[in-house]
Amino acid sequence: MKKLHISANVSILLLIGVLVTTFSGVAGSDPPAPQPSAAAAPQSSTAAAAAPQSSAPGSAISNMCASTDHKELCHDTLSSSNGTDDPIELIKAAFQAVVDHIQTASKIREDMEKKANDPLNQAALSDCKELLQYAVEELEAAISDVTGKEVHTLGDRVHELLNWLSAVISYTETCKDGIDNPEIKSEMEKGLVNATALTSNALAIVTGIDSILSAFHLPNISSIFSRRLLEENLGDVHQIDADGYPTWLSTSDRKLLALNHHGIANPKPNVVVAQDGSGDFKTISDALNAMPKKSKSRYVIHVKAGLYKENVIVTKDMVNVFMYGDGPRKTIVTGSKNWKDGTPTFQTATFCE
Repeated sequence: MKKLHISANVSILLLIGVLVTTFSGVAGSDPPAPQPSAAAAPQSSTAAAAAPQSSAPGSAISNMCASTDHKELCHDTLSSSNGTDDPIELIKAAFQAVVDHIQTASKIREDMEKKANDPLNQAALSDCKELLQYAVEELEAAISDVTGKEVHTLGDRVHELLNWLSAVISYTETCKDGIDNPEIKSEMEKGLVNATALTSNALAIVTGIDSILSAFHLPNISSIFSRRLLEENLGDVHQIDADGYPTWLSTSDRKLLALNHHGIANPKPNVVVAQDGSGDFKTISDALNAMPKKSKSRYVIHVKAGLYKENVIVTKDMVNVFMYGDGPRKTIVTGSKNWKDGTPTFQTATFCE
């Protein structure tokens, strides 16, 4: 998972007028009820020896769908999975069904784009294209993560799978929320209703993976998963360590973030941004666009003092980037895009990933 680290201790950037937040979209109105639909499922790739012994496939599907909110849709989806009772293949089928319906919604978006005759809705539908592609990429990552894995290791992957599926919900809801035209909005809501319901089902299946594996006569759930459940019940006491850092943060990144706190000089930057031309670039966006794509090592950007009037976007392939400034009153980034000026909310952030 890529991570963008910004050092609070060296007071990187003061964003004027904008709070960059993590969001989950909320639909403006109740969406149409999902319709039963049989979605295509991927072919089995898990070795037969690894597949659990269960009763008839119908019973396996019932176990999978027991905790879902849209059971009929769940049964219709998983029934198309070539009669398998392998939980890995059934989970992949649940994920693939969401992919199929999002791709169908993408075609509806193309049709709606022809009907949009104002800049705001044209921009919103353009955002939808990007958001739905992001959703598909998250789902493909989830499918890849379980493909070829042993069934008993599913517990280790629950948190990552839930992150990907939750992101899909946010992307599809943000797509709908940006549309202002009632007719276009209604069509997109109808087009995404099954994708939303199927994502909800997939979330329920992954959340209840321990019960599902037990139903498949697989009591030896990963000890790591059991430990994570215990941590959750104790209030996630191990998620933040004694130094105040997330437990997943690597040792090298802890040192990087702690440099200023201990009075040590800032890390040597790969590039310097300076408005007066004394650096490698005059804008933050130019520095980011010049960095290696999908960098495997930490890429450090020093933004010198100045008022940077730009909307900075850190794209998905700008990974392992670390950025710091000269202080909250010296290095300032400010933007002025807003919905009233015809910019969809999705595009108004001053500094976003």
